[in-house]
Amino acid sequence: MLRRLRLVAGFSLSVILLVGALWGWQNADELVLRWRMTGESAIWGARCAAVGIAAAAQVILLSVIGRWVYQRDLVSDILRLCGVLVVMLAGVTAVALALAGR
Repeated sequence: MLRRLRLVAGFSLSVILLVGALWGWQNADELVLRWRMTGESAIWGARCAAVGIAAAAQVILLSVIGRWVYQRDLVSDILRLCGVLVVMLAGVTAVALALAGR
């Protein structure tokens, strides 16, 4: 029962993050105006943050659903590691571009 609850919670969290990332990508210009930033680099910073959020959602999805369907193996560990690296790279890029937009 607890395993199924974790599965549903992980799936729900990943769907919420993916919807938020898609909304952030689509409304990046409005977010930049709301944060009182200017420039194209600030917009791309917001979009990089959306990519990082989407990558985090996919890592959660791979961790929760992938372990339920398949057993833990080297390929899934490598995919999760690559996903974490994408999250970190997108986060650093978003911060750098947001600072450039100030």
